Amino acid sequence: MAVQALAAALHENKTLKLLNIESNYISGQAIVNILAAINAHQVVTEFKVSNQVSRVIQHLCLKLFKIVNS
Repeated sequence: MAVQALAAALHENKTLKLLNIESNYISGQAIVNILAAINAHQVVTEFKVSNQVSRVIQHLCLKLFKIVNS
């Protein structure tokens, strides 16, 4: 899947500073996976993810919070 490939590439990223995936109809779990990947090297300084089809439900928000604060 495209999102898995994106997450794998982002995990290796050491230069990308801004990631804008707004309005791409990405699931909550995929967003969590992307966020975990960009957190690997902590070089992304801006992550735009609004306007997805499904809202990230409470347990996914908690996962996001834990990843960001790890």
